[in-house]
Amino acid sequence: MILILTAHFRSDITDKLEASAVEVLKKAQETYEIIRVPGAVELPIAAQKMIRKKKPDAIIALGCVLKGDTDHYEYVIDACRDGLVRVSLDESIPIVHGVLACQELRHAQERTQNGAEYAQTALHMKQLFSQ
Repeated sequence: MILILTAHFRSDITDKLEASAVEVLKKAQETYEIIRVPGAVELPIAAQKMIRKKKPDAIIALGCVLKGDTDHYEYVIDACRDGLVRVSLDESIPIVHGVLACQELRHAQERTQNGAEYAQTALHMKQLFSQ
């Protein structure tokens, strides 16, 4: 089973990332579950909790962080990235980092189909870990 963790913040982008990931998983006839969290900072703790509770084969973490006028963008993306890497290593579960970090909204909009690539990566990692 592959777990998709989707940050609700910037749902105009994350819903499309999620939809493109789901399409790939359905075509592969892969079992999946979707859990939504408020934002990108919440993804690492949600990943850790869901790994322990649901025992997925892989996780796809989806979010969108846009640069604003303050340094907040950098703090959010750093915390998200570092947390997801730590959880993945600590729990020995592949977590595909599908959190867009973009300078402008249009850059994120151009990448909404990336969810398909994230799903393909999760399927590949699941297969690799099952050998």
